[in-house]
Amino acid sequence: DKGKTASKQLLASAGDFGTRAHDVIDQLIAGTRGDDLSVDEDVKQVVKNFWDFWVDSGVTLDPRGDTMVYSPRYGYAGALDALALSEDGKLMVCDWKTSNAIYESHIMQVAAYAKAVEENLLAAGCSPEQAKVHHACVVRFEKGKPGYEVHKVENIDAAFAAFKAALS
Repeated sequence: DKGKTASKQLLASAGDFGTRAHDVIDQLIAGTRGDDLSVDEDVKQVVKNFWDFWVDSGVTLDPRGDTMVYSPRYGYAGALDALALSEDGKLMVCDWKTSNAIYESHIMQVAAYAKAVEENLLAAGCSPEQAKVHHACVVRFEKGKPGYEVHKVENIDAAFAAFKAALS
């Protein structure tokens, strides 16, 4: 019983940490944070690491932050962390992680977001070229020290095929 309770508490605590970090990041992207840069001490390093990524990356982040997407064709939904324009001016999907590593499931997840974005934009009347997501990345922020890790999805179609296989 103690083992079950401890693992559930650890999972809930990690989820709470990630949610609080994501909330501050969303406020920074939206420009609603203002001059009050006070944040909970435990998420301060993640926020600094996000800021370093944003400055270093050269991407233009959509100020809406978290964006819900849905695929009627495949029957899944999710909330991607950011739509962006990459340095080459092409549409990009980003997902932030505060986990200890970037896992294959994260790569499949961001590819699924990319395909749902395309599906949603086509349904909204965009042309196939306007709707095309050219880049997808997972960015993991260190929690207790400076640093971040960027994993660019090299082949969105292949990662999405793996997602569909897992989905079925």
